[in-house]
Amino acid sequence: MVANRKPAKNPAALRPVLIRDLTSAEVVAVDRALDAHNAVVRATGNRATRSSLLAAWIRERLAAEAAKGGPQ
Repeated sequence: MVANRKPAKNPAALRPVLIRDLTSAEVVAVDRALDAHNAVVRATGNRATRSSLLAAWIRERLAAEAAKGGPQ
């Protein structure tokens, strides 16, 4: 799958998504969440990437499952 994120050096280039099971619509949703997150933290100079955002979501989900006694 290829997503429509636009790298600064080549706005016409498509960037690969390394999670093959995501649909195009899911990638768009992740990118929207990423853009929203980056807009909020822009003043701090911090920027997230798809990978870091998805990793944070996975960690949150794993912690929630562990807290309720689910799979670890």
